[in-house]
Amino acid sequence: MKNNEKIFDLLIAGALGEKWDAELQSLSDSGTEPHEFPEEFEKNVRKIKNSIGRKENLETALLVIGKIAVAAAAVMGVISGVLLTQPKIYAAVQDVFRSVFDDHDKLLFSESGQVTIENFNNDLCPSYLPEGYYFEEGWFCPIAVGLTFGNYQDDEAELMFDYGIADGMSISVDNEGHSYSEIVRDGQAYYFYEADEPEVWDILIWYKDGYSFTLYGSISREELIKMAESVEIPEAE
Repeated sequence: MKNNEKIFDLLIAGALGEKWDAELQSLSDSGTEPHEFPEEFEKNVRKIKNSIGRKENLETALLVIGKIAVAAAAVMGVISGVLLTQPKIYAAVQDVFRSVFDDHDKLLFSESGQVTIENFNNDLCPSYLPEGYYFEEGWFCPIAVGLTFGNYQDDEAELMFDYGIADGMSISVDNEGHSYSEIVRDGQAYYFYEADEPEVWDILIWYKDGYSFTLYGSISREELIKMAESVEIPEAE
């Protein structure tokens, strides 16, 4: 019974996020004046949105900042109808639920309550980088961070790393151009999407201590995991 209630809570969170997106988009389409962000900020946002694995919680946050907040009561008014469209949820490892659609997978993270806007750590970064890579640029918002790493020998060989608050949030990943597998190392689960084409990035996703992390790049799976393992979360004081 307890597990059923937990899954239902996750469904509510996922449906609420999807409806939130829809309401914000409708306001945008109605002619609401957008907020103008600096050109460099827009460039970094486009990089994330053009990547294959898109963090839905980040897009929602940016829409809220750029447009207008939608009342939660309005969302809850239609939540029961949205729930009817949810697919079957498959339990994975470490409070992550994978939902499979025709053209994408959704990884939905449970409500751990460990990370909030007040204690969000915006200073996490892989301490290991593959040979030839260097930190290039980054962007920050109250619930997420994104970093880009360039390559000295190849301007096109970028790596991207982003993370954010995971509680009740989800990540959508293209499952048409990728092959999915789960990897467990020292008790940590990693969700790996291997690209079918060389010009498309591989994607590595993991959940830890209330954060969801994603790495994008065209390097070996072992190198991606080595980068992931080098991300250390300091204990809260």
